[in-house]
Amino acid sequence: MTRSRFNRFAGQAGIALLNTHAYYDANFNFIANVVLVTPTRQQADQFLTDGPGSTNLFVDYDMFHAEYIVGAEYAWFSANWRATFNTWRTLVVISACESAQTFTQFGGRSQIGFDACIGSVTVGNFLNKLFRRMNGIKPNGSQQGTRRSLAEAFALGGFNAGKEGNLLIGGDLNTNLCPSVAHPAVLGSSPSTNDNVYPLGADAPPPSQNGLITGHVKFDSLMDRSVPADSVLTYNIRSGKAAIENIRWNGNSQIDFDYRIDQYGYGYGGDNSFEVEMTVMASQAQSFGGGDHKLDGGDIQDDRTGTAVYGVAPNGDSGSDDFIWVFRR
Repeated sequence: MTRSRFNRFAGQAGIALLNTHAYYDANFNFIANVVLVTPTRQQADQFLTDGPGSTNLFVDYDMFHAEYIVGAEYAWFSANWRATFNTWRTLVVISACESAQTFTQFGGRSQIGFDACIGSVTVGNFLNKLFRRMNGIKPNGSQQGTRRSLAEAFALGGFNAGKEGNLLIGGDLNTNLCPSVAHPAVLGSSPSTNDNVYPLGADAPPPSQNGLITGHVKFDSLMDRSVPADSVLTYNIRSGKAAIENIRWNGNSQIDFDYRIDQYGYGYGGDNSFEVEMTVMASQAQSFGGGDHKLDGGDIQDDRTGTAVYGVAPNGDSGSDDFIWVFRR
């Protein structure tokens, strides 16, 4: 891979997987990771010429497999990878023995590696377990879909393979595979502006005539604010004379909106009751940094009202990944 192609890949990758081998000296001391395997010496030498930097690389012949390898020492990764991987968005997976030793050299936003000589089957099992949890697929009782960050998924455990070693994580552990509304089941007993979704349920504060109440929805990721807030968050007045206005971004992870009772409908029918459905559009809610990182929505139940609300569940599940909630009075 040429330098320009590597730079393009490293700057755009959401997950970068290096599937390779560790290189040991005659005394079985780990000294490098293999970055190229080839049947000819010419191709190995060509990588040193055309690849992303040649300092701290070496060519050796693997007699057991009858092939040439190009090994990269720690300093090579530090010089050629660390500053290249996107520190906002790239999760770097180093699927290689002893790779946890090189966390700081690889760069990216966060890293996954291994602290010993681990088998490929175990690597696959560990990564499948970790990413299923991050994607809301791994059942865990009432915690289904809520262990979305790298730190939370790892904390559930199950990453020790005995003599084969452990899966380890590094970097910024508050890393998600895609954005979602911050989990709405974590709510107080009554509507609070500290809730991730406000208002929600049947206890929405009633505005006075022409008065405004500010509501909001919070995301668990940095969001792409170039998409207009009123394209990300839409609404449907199901009943009553409520009015929604001034939908706007508030920082990088929250959208605010105002609601009021329409002055022409105040007291209509003898009260000021209303019901409003709010929708975060999965096709519009995208994470910061570009790429196809759209909203992860799904079904949960609101512990306060007992009614169904849309929240975090497996991404790409059947139906819509829009996040929908209702508030009423």
